[in-house]
Amino acid sequence: MPIIDYDLALLIQPMLMLGISIGVAFNVIFADWMVTVLLIILFMGTSTKAFFRGVETWNKETIMKKVVCYWGVRAGMVGGLLGLGGGFIMGPLFLELGVPPQVSGVGISNMIVKIEDHDYMGFENLCKYEA
Repeated sequence: MPIIDYDLALLIQPMLMLGISIGVAFNVIFADWMVTVLLIILFMGTSTKAFFRGVETWNKETIMKKVVCYWGVRAGMVGGLLGLGGGFIMGPLFLELGVPPQVSGVGISNMIVKIEDHDYMGFENLCKYEA
């Protein structure tokens, strides 16, 4: 998607100017208390809609987090069993779950750095072998 969508700008700017003209005319016609009541009604409607959309998004993300946790444990077990790095397993898994490649790569590299630095509990002695 381009940074500036000129088609959208050409569509919305004339409508915005028309809306501003109508709004100024209504502001002159209506009393101040009526404008305040209309704003309160508008904000209550938009905030209610945003609230329900937020609840819907939260429910979807909660389900997605459970799926990611489940597959993360399975991928870790397979990686530990086969001696593979997490990136070999988590990369395709993230792509399959619909995570964009840029986000997937950053998440995997962050995990690898944390494991290399022994930031996760239990990894500090796991790979040390003393004869």
